[in-house]
Amino acid sequence: YRQTNSICRRSGSGRPSKITAEVKAIVEEEMRKDDETTAHQLHRLLLSRGYRISLHTILCCRTSLGWTFRGSVYSQLIHDVNKVKRLAWATVNLGEPLMTS
Repeated sequence: YRQTNSICRRSGSGRPSKITAEVKAIVEEEMRKDDETTAHQLHRLLLSRGYRISLHTILCCRTSLGWTFRGSVYSQLIHDVNKVKRLAWATVNLGEPLMTS
């Protein structure tokens, strides 16, 4: 308290991160190449380059870089064009019985 005039922990006084700038650059590069790259694939890649980092740390790194899982990219509900097509199909087939399996 006497040195900083605060009861909070000093910044930078904790354990150093295993996520170096090099690791972040590798993860960012791989995610830009293929945004569907899994944490296991990144883990294998980093191990092959000599970085011993856990899966959890890789997931945290990917999240800190702004990469989030959003489900299927090509879902019908996402695209506005498909909304118009579905409405047109439903209008044409309004009286038809639905085929269920």
